[in-house]
Amino acid sequence: MFTADGKANGYALAGVDPEAQSVLAEKVLAAQVKDPQRIVALRKDDGFKRLMKLLAGYPLAMEVVLGNLARQTPEEVLAGLQAADVDLNVGGEERTNNILKCVEYSHSNLSPEAQKLLVCLAPFNGFIDRADLENYGKQLQRLEPFQDYDFGRFDEAVQEAIQWGLLSPMSEETDRLLSIQPIFPYFLRTKLWELDGEIREALEEGFKTHYQGLAGQYQQLMESKEANQRQLGLFFCRLEYENLYRALKISLVRKESLFIFGCLD
Repeated sequence: MFTADGKANGYALAGVDPEAQSVLAEKVLAAQVKDPQRIVALRKDDGFKRLMKLLAGYPLAMEVVLGNLARQTPEEVLAGLQAADVDLNVGGEERTNNILKCVEYSHSNLSPEAQKLLVCLAPFNGFIDRADLENYGKQLQRLEPFQDYDFGRFDEAVQEAIQWGLLSPMSEETDRLLSIQPIFPYFLRTKLWELDGEIREALEEGFKTHYQGLAGQYQQLMESKEANQRQLGLFFCRLEYENLYRALKISLVRKESLFIFGCLD
């Protein structure tokens, strides 16, 4: 919706509170997984906790994605989300269509340039530090497949995504720290798979290199003699955990330096 002067006038719907998340998760597991012993084991599973954090309390995303736990482990579902290979038909095709159509609708209203640039956010999960996207764009620009991308307009593309509810500021005080609508990365990965394989390879390379640099910065902060600097390092590591973990997995697959592990540890 828009005001008379053409500005966006929408209310960003956040995920439900932690208590409601737990209640909804229990209902989904009871309906889809059904096995009481398996449900107990899932509650204790670190992968399940990561999955819950990633879904950020968005009810439709939780209902669709958690249903996959009837036949997959949490780690398999997380891996499927990374590979854009999670079955979103759980619970009926109508629900699937609704969740993807919501994202598709918002995405289709972005400018063509924004759509092109935002595919570069496909490797991210849960959180984006908007202040670091300029450096991320510079990292990608060094790679041949991205040399014709106008990363000078990256921030404009991000602002468009915010206006259409695909990204949202984590607080009213600043729009630097952004949360990602949980299904948006999955949607972007489906778009990424429509592109040339060299682009996908280069995007992983740029993402990994970017987070190797950030891991070094966070490690320095956490090793600082100043308490406020250590707290800042821990703060960002918690927010960036899924992104750092993703970059570490890329390094493992490519048998490269596991420097990021020290930061996560």
